[in-house]
Amino acid sequence: MIIYFEFMNKTKLCAGKNALSQLQYECDQYSMKHPFILTDQNLYQLGYVKFILKHYHNKYCLFTDIPVDSSTDIIEKICAIYQNEKCDGLIALGGGSVLDTAKGVYLMLSQQCDSFEQILGFESLNKGKDIPLFTIPTTSGTGSEATGVAVIHDEKKNVKLEIISQHVQSDVAFLDPVMTQNLPLKVTASTAIDALVHAIGHALGTVCSIPHGEAMSMLLIPCMKFNLNKNKEDYGELLLYLDKDLYARTKKEDLANVTISFLQDMLNEIHKRTGLPISFNSVTSLHDYIDEIAEKAFNDGALLVNRQYAYKKDIIDILGGKYGY
Repeated sequence: MIIYFEFMNKTKLCAGKNALSQLQYECDQYSMKHPFILTDQNLYQLGYVKFILKHYHNKYCLFTDIPVDSSTDIIEKICAIYQNEKCDGLIALGGGSVLDTAKGVYLMLSQQCDSFEQILGFESLNKGKDIPLFTIPTTSGTGSEATGVAVIHDEKKNVKLEIISQHVQSDVAFLDPVMTQNLPLKVTASTAIDALVHAIGHALGTVCSIPHGEAMSMLLIPCMKFNLNKNKEDYGELLLYLDKDLYARTKKEDLANVTISFLQDMLNEIHKRTGLPISFNSVTSLHDYIDEIAEKAFNDGALLVNRQYAYKKDIIDILGGKYGY
């Protein structure tokens, strides 16, 4: 039986050693002569902008004040500067917040809207004006450099807004290993865990001001246990890629639980080596805000793709320790 499916990914990947050496070439291909480079203060101070400018030789504008949580106000501010400076493309250098900010800016410019609220939704946008968008990730996260998803913080309402659209994928992504080599261990660890785990994490981060990767590290094991019945087979298969010898000597009916135990041990080791928080106990204000976090998580669009349907009470149970801390 032939099943129906759709696949779309317009992003060109330049990956591997010296991938950034292709930056000037790709800019020329897209006639990008005055791009707007977006990054954050930490990466700017660490010299990342100077590094990529070794591979780009035209004029440019630079914005370095992107916060830990991408925000609608910042996006609207960047759009205004982009238009005033007559830029002709975007280069996003950074982790998830920078990349999501760039996607938001791209959508506002391409859709030619006045406010961020006009572009919210799930596949609700038509193709807009062509504006080149290049991404240079500095963390090993969820692959935002090539996905059609962006999550933006609305500071006025204190909620995270989600955009899902095929039109938000970047044109070119540069995956150069040199960009991740000098990050602090804790940052590397938290973004790696982020790549494994996601709706409760958005809410936990928003309400308690916890970096996204750290929230994912706390939620990984409790959420896996909550989803166990729906994902037992997939959890079991995951063990094959984590430790093939352990997989081979484990009974089929035990594979899923052994996978969870393996990941718990891995988190404990990462915590010892980097200090990455992996327990709800590290959030002193958590119990004061459980209901608020659960409400925001329950209304988060990311929950739609979770196989095990979760009610607000289920989320409260997860945060309250029913599935462990």
